[in-house]
Amino acid sequence: MSWVDSIVFLSRDLLPVAAVAAVLVVLVSVWGYGRSRLPMRLKLTGITLKTLGILLLGFCLLEPQWVDKKAKPGANFIAVLADNSQGMEIRDAGSATSRAEELAAILKPQPGDWQEALDENFQIRRYSFDTRLRTTGDFDSLDFKGRASALVGSTRNLGQRFSGRPLAGILLFSDGNATDIESLNDGLGQMPPVYPVVMGKQSPIKDISIASVQVTSSTFEDAPVVIHCQLAATDFPAEKIVARLLDADGKVLDTQYPALGQAMKVKFEVKPESLGVSFYTVELGQTAQTEGEAGEEEATLANNRRVVAVERRKEPFRILYVAGRPNWEYKFLKRALDDDPQVDLVGLIRIAKREPKFVFKGRDGESSNPLFRGFRGDEEEEGSYDKPILKRLNVKSEDELKDGFPKNAGDLFGYHAIIIDDLESAFFMPHQRELIRRAVSERGAGFMMLGGQESFSQGGYENTPIDELLPVYLQRSGNVSPVDNLAFGLERDGWLSQWVRLRKTEADEKDRLEDMPKFRVLNQVDRIKPGASVMASVLGEDNKRMPALVVQRYGHGKSGALLIGDMWRWQMAGKNKNEDLPRAWRQIIRWLVTDVPSRVQLATEADSGAAGLGRRLIVKARNEEFKPLGFANVELSVMPNGDESQAVDLSVDPSSTEAGAFESLYIPREEGGYVARAVVRDENGKTIGDVEAGWASNPAADEFRSLQPNIALMEDLAKRTGGRVLDVSELTEWAREMPSKQSPVMDSFQTPLWHLPWMFAAALLLLVTEWWLRRRHWLP
Repeated sequence: MSWVDSIVFLSRDLLPVAAVAAVLVVLVSVWGYGRSRLPMRLKLTGITLKTLGILLLGFCLLEPQWVDKKAKPGANFIAVLADNSQGMEIRDAGSATSRAEELAAILKPQPGDWQEALDENFQIRRYSFDTRLRTTGDFDSLDFKGRASALVGSTRNLGQRFSGRPLAGILLFSDGNATDIESLNDGLGQMPPVYPVVMGKQSPIKDISIASVQVTSSTFEDAPVVIHCQLAATDFPAEKIVARLLDADGKVLDTQYPALGQAMKVKFEVKPESLGVSFYTVELGQTAQTEGEAGEEEATLANNRRVVAVERRKEPFRILYVAGRPNWEYKFLKRALDDDPQVDLVGLIRIAKREPKFVFKGRDGESSNPLFRGFRGDEEEEGSYDKPILKRLNVKSEDELKDGFPKNAGDLFGYHAIIIDDLESAFFMPHQRELIRRAVSERGAGFMMLGGQESFSQGGYENTPIDELLPVYLQRSGNVSPVDNLAFGLERDGWLSQWVRLRKTEADEKDRLEDMPKFRVLNQVDRIKPGASVMASVLGEDNKRMPALVVQRYGHGKSGALLIGDMWRWQMAGKNKNEDLPRAWRQIIRWLVTDVPSRVQLATEADSGAAGLGRRLIVKARNEEFKPLGFANVELSVMPNGDESQAVDLSVDPSSTEAGAFESLYIPREEGGYVARAVVRDENGKTIGDVEAGWASNPAADEFRSLQPNIALMEDLAKRTGGRVLDVSELTEWAREMPSKQSPVMDSFQTPLWHLPWMFAAALLLLVTEWWLRRRHWLP
């Protein structure tokens, strides 16, 4: 409320009288000074003095009152919120006490302190928080052993607890290192002013820690999983730090040292021995000391260790390989994938385009094979000459592909990728070509066409749905010149993609490329489509470079074109002929099926609402056409460290935002790895998916991720709620000022301004000064 609004007049009805009297007096004064021979400066001074004096007397005539508000004693609440997490045990550089000890001393009541000043006008309610908000009668129960700091959530929950009650403010004591800081993006809701008191100060605290860990899967065969670690160190040289990777049994698998003069990063490349979820531990330590030399003392060891979850898919990816004729490409591709337990290659190979005709045994006008005529004359039982002879390979049931290439989405969408090799477009019916396009764009499958005499343009794929999803334009301009002795090489995008390279270093990769045999078969194209990437090319005898491997994203899936038609030659020559081609095929196939969804998916996400410890489990179920499943029976359980004997069954609720999705929340109680398992059944009780997902809980490492107080977060909380950050030395003064600040319940009081002695003295001084000025210059 502004000072103008704080003034009220009890005698507003006298305003006309006061105004008329004041105007008359001022006019008479102006007339009198106007007739005098005084200098203009003195005339204006006299008029001003009399005018101000008369106005001040008129102001008093209206009986002005100063109205002010003050918090009603005992009617409002003040919440005092203290951080009880183990992160408060940190001791700042140069300090003899920890932040916890300093906070305990501040919270201990003393005569005449800030708590006593607050208690005179407010009801004080005391709370502490770590993993959750707790009520406390006093702060003697603080032990500073909490596993996490739910600072944002506790502050929000405290405001909700007092919804509808007169809460004047929240006094927050913390270092600001919240483990649920992400939940601040959800807002705080209706909150009273928050007054943070930052415990600790910015200082160089000697410590090394693992700031973050990220796991990425790779199609590179030697290292399918890479663990990236971001390290942090204060007053520790990099040469004294060592990072180790341990398996679940505590065996050291790898040791890394941070590079000098670079960012504190290390990475571990591992290949889990078993499928499913595996757990590893990353530890930081100091390098071995010489005899008699002591290691450096750290602020805490809790942030030197993190458990990491690594997932390798249990259920194999299923790939449908369709070929126009038996060839060596399938032989070497099948041989390469036999060593990969995560991939099943299902083959559908045409042995002959049409069934042999025994015309001399048939009847005139008969198009079917007389050997299959039967005795009932049923045309459906007779074999047509026009049907190709197909060979099914590696099918999982007798019914799979028994009618040839799938004719409906339910059958085709069961495959994670489709490979077409040396097969013309006419082999497929129009709706089958459309199904292939939908499998990539809607289902998210991978697609690749291999080169051959009946592939791409030579296969008549122009202006078909398959032409639409290919990364190259099939239409050619001009004549096609014969090619031979094609040298294979990588393009820029290929050098940057792990799944295209076969060696770890550029020098080794160049040596490998030089040793590759020359190819002789290529489906030539003029242009690639916008958004596509050329991974590899071939160089002809005329030094003309032509695309050899082109890929692109298409809808929810991806597509590729391998334009070389005789990849099998790679197996016949070169120093590593028995290793490189199988490895290249495996990496190409892994890229093709990476990120391809299954009918049932289980994902885990960090839930910031439980102090950052909770994990939200999301199950997505789809029908055979990969549309959200309307009804599903979902069984969800969590196994600490993957131990089925300790499995905990969870309740599952349908998602309110996404059809076919089901959610649950799990809060781990201990540090370590956790495996979630979801079994989904349809309305008929048939199991359509049994999947697992894992994660690691590292509450101590998260709590000590940063040892410096988060002043920015505390300032943000104060700014969002209309409070301000306080220093410890300001607490008593703040407590005495609080009654005059805006509170939910206020008392009003009035002070008569016209009764104040200085008001009459000011009016009298103005008039006496004006009278003295007139007498000084002999005016009446």
